[in-house]
Amino acid sequence: HEEAQDVQLEVLRAQEANLGPRHRHTLTSQHNYALLLRALGRHEEAEQVFLQALEGREATLGRAHPDTLQSLSDYADFLRSLGRHDDAEPHYRRAWERRKSTLGSSHRSTLDSLHGLAIVTQALGRSDETRALLWHAWEEREQSLGASHPETLQALNDLAQFLASLGSLEQAEVLQRRAMECVEAALGPRHPDTLRSIHNLAMLE
Repeated sequence: HEEAQDVQLEVLRAQEANLGPRHRHTLTSQHNYALLLRALGRHEEAEQVFLQALEGREATLGRAHPDTLQSLSDYADFLRSLGRHDDAEPHYRRAWERRKSTLGSSHRSTLDSLHGLAIVTQALGRSDETRALLWHAWEEREQSLGASHPETLQALNDLAQFLASLGSLEQAEVLQRRAMECVEAALGPRHPDTLRSIHNLAMLE
């Protein structure tokens, strides 16, 4: 990992010298370097580089460019991984809103940002907002991917489990049963995912 970091830094410095610090390729290398620093656990350095890449992309590519939104989303993920939910929340929200405007509400990247926002609002104790976000995520995935798609079923399971954690067991059971029936219809009664779904339902009964 340390060797990879040296190589990545060397590439970044060469691009800064030859292409300029605000060239798109340079900013991509800068963002990738931030991801590597995060993986190495060098969080203070990673945050600085994440912010430099984000600010550079906003200035040169615009706030709605896919590269900029990827920087915004990855920075939010980084903050959430450190337990800094208050800091992560506005970045997830901006990524979600901008992706809705540019990619559409049912695009997978948009829904990834929505999912991240739901996680941090749950961590911050904003249950009503979390419920609405998880419900919206499930409906969007069902509409765009179909009721039996794995991502749709995961969204449905997330919603059911969250409702169960709030004590809304009857509503959670209805949703979990729906998930189980979709999985069974798509994969058969003996598939591991079907059995897992049956187990989740039994925990609510």
